[in-house]
Amino acid sequence: MKEALLLYINAFTYCSFLLALCYTLYIANKEKLQKDNQIPALFIFAILVFYIGTFPYKGLGGDRELYAQGFLQATEWKQNRDVLFMAYNYFCRKIMGLDLWLSLTGFLYVLGIYQLSRKKCKVESTALFVGYITFLFFSAYAVNTMRAGLAASLLLYALVWRDSNKPIYFSLLFCATQIHSSMWLPVLALVLSLYYKNTKVYFYFWLLCIPLSYFAGSYFQQLAQPLVTDFTQLNIKGYLIEKDKMYKSGFRFDFIIYSLIPALLAYYYIYKKKVKDSFYTNIINTYLIANGIWILVIRANFSDRFGYHSWIFIPLLLLYPVLNYKVWPKQQQKIGWIILLQALFTFVLNIR
Repeated sequence: MKEALLLYINAFTYCSFLLALCYTLYIANKEKLQKDNQIPALFIFAILVFYIGTFPYKGLGGDRELYAQGFLQATEWKQNRDVLFMAYNYFCRKIMGLDLWLSLTGFLYVLGIYQLSRKKCKVESTALFVGYITFLFFSAYAVNTMRAGLAASLLLYALVWRDSNKPIYFSLLFCATQIHSSMWLPVLALVLSLYYKNTKVYFYFWLLCIPLSYFAGSYFQQLAQPLVTDFTQLNIKGYLIEKDKMYKSGFRFDFIIYSLIPALLAYYYIYKKKVKDSFYTNIINTYLIANGIWILVIRANFSDRFGYHSWIFIPLLLLYPVLNYKVWPKQQQKIGWIILLQALFTFVLNIR
C-alpha cells in the first residue's frame, strides 16, 4: 500500500477519533441510557457513504484500484468461485458507472453494520455503530480490501436474523461466502458454536492455540495452505509461506494481545457479571474458534487479513452486553470510555 493511500486512511482515523471523543462526552453526560434518536446515526451514515464513494482509486496502489479495474472489465459473464461478487459486478456494470458503483459498494458496507447496531441494541444503538466506525480495520476494509469488507458487512447483517428467521439467517451467511470465500471460516464457526455452546471449552481451545503456534507454527501453515484463498488467485504458497519484505511477519505478540483484550472482557461479562445471552455466547464462541485458527497461522504474510475474520466481532464483544444489560453503575460513562479507548488504540496504531 502506497504512502498516499495510507495518508487518506489516516485522515479518516483522525476524524473517527474526534467522533469518538465527541460521542464519549455526549453519552457520559446523559442521565441514563435510553432509546436513541437515529438522526445523528443517519447523518454519520451519509457522511461515511460520501467518503467511501469519493475515495480516490487511481495511482494510490492497494486493492481498491484493482477492484475498480475488475469492475470496468466485468462486461462479460465469467465463472468465478465467488459467484455473488462476480454477479454483483456484472449486473452493476450494465446499469451504472464506476463512481456510482464505488458509492453503492460503500453504502452496502455501511448498511450492514448500521442495521446490526440498530437491531441488536436495546439502548443507544448509535454507540455500537460508532464502535464499529472506530474499529481498527473499518476504514481499510471500506476503501482498500473492499470485497472482504462487503462480505463481512453482509455476515454482520445476517446476525440480525439469527433469532427471528433461521432460513434468512443461513441464506445471508451463505451469500457472504459467495462474495469472499474466506468468510467460510467465521460462518462455520458461527454454525458450530450455535449448536455446541460450552464457552469454557472454546477458551481452552484458544489458549492451546498459542503454544501450538509458537512451537509448531510452520506445520500449521503448511496444513492450511490448500484452504487459503485471495481475490487475485495468485500462488497461495506465496501468500501464506514465502516472505514479503514489505510486511512484518512472524509470531505477532502485538496481534495476540489485541485479540486477548476483547476475550478477557467477554470472560468478565459472562463469568463475573453473569450476563446470560445466547446471541452473545454464540459471538464469543465464534470469535474464539476463528481467532484460534488464525493464531495457528499467525506467521503468514498479511496475517491481519486472516485475523479480520474474528476481529469483525470485537465491537460486539466490547459493547453488546453493556448496551443490553445493566452491568455497572453509571454505565453510560463506561460505554463512552470503551469507545474512546478503542478509538485511541486505532489512532495510535495507524499514525505510528
